[in-house]
Amino acid sequence: MLDVLEKYSTVYDGPHATLYDCGTEVPHLTIGRWKGFFRLSDSKFIDDMWESIRVMKELGTIAIISDHSELKVVSQDVLDWLHDNWYPNAQKTGEVKTPRFGDFYSAYAFCFEFLGKHQ
Repeated sequence: MLDVLEKYSTVYDGPHATLYDCGTEVPHLTIGRWKGFFRLSDSKFIDDMWESIRVMKELGTIAIISDHSELKVVSQDVLDWLHDNWYPNAQKTGEVKTPRFGDFYSAYAFCFEFLGKHQ
């Protein structure tokens, strides 16, 4: 997937999250690459999660393609925190869909169609 990302500008790069802006091709679409070990005791993880929301709001992100290929561990307490804190603050459309895709292009096509319905 990294070769696909080369054409998009990196708008945030932290230890646990890298965000790419797809707005020149598809307005309101962001790619998030989540990486490393997610631990609530790691302040850099928490900072990255809040910063990713700030950047997505600044970009006007409505859809995000999440790449978890570099993610190492997500424990239940982190999943609970994400559910209670990250998702409610990151969502903009009122809809949260989290389908899985086998490749980037399938996810991209889904987001393109999804955004077409919400513009």
